[in-house]
Amino acid sequence: MPPQSKLSKNELREQLNKEAEERKLKAQKKNELRQENKRKEMIKQRNQNAYAKEQSYIHWVDPYTPINHNKLGSSQAWKIEKKYKYYD
Repeated sequence: MPPQSKLSKNELREQLNKEAEERKLKAQKKNELRQENKRKEMIKQRNQNAYAKEQSYIHWVDPYTPINHNKLGSSQAWKIEKKYKYYD
């Protein structure tokens, strides 16, 4: 004979409510733990993306060439074709 059948209706109802609350608390703790793990995973992924982005800026350079070679406006004048020759 199961132990629930030995209880009165009120005791059985109280026991079922108690078990339901325990299940709710267990599910809530599990959900909180899952959310915490998800948050940590998102932070980890964001840090990895930031690290990869920073790594793209690091590369070997030639110390004998100027830094702004072909990047300044005055040095890019050769790219623009003028319509007229103002000075001969």
